[in-house]
Amino acid sequence: MKLKMIASHKANARKGIVVRIGDNSKSEDAHMLHSFRVSVDSAVKKQLQDGVPVARYDVKKRKVYVEYPDGKIEYR
Repeated sequence: MKLKMIASHKANARKGIVVRIGDNSKSEDAHMLHSFRVSVDSAVKKQLQDGVPVARYDVKKRKVYVEYPDGKIEYR
């Protein structure tokens, strides 16, 4: 399984992690891939519950957006 994590730290922003997962995983990695995706979704949900906006990427629109805890979405 191809997994690449890039930690990014900016002076005026909270720390964040960008995760890229290759879709050409072997079948024996399917369970680990599923567990990883579930844990990332859980972490994002916790951030939103704590009042922290989350940056995401819309694949269809090919744009980055920020999702706020109140449900508001702002494209960048």
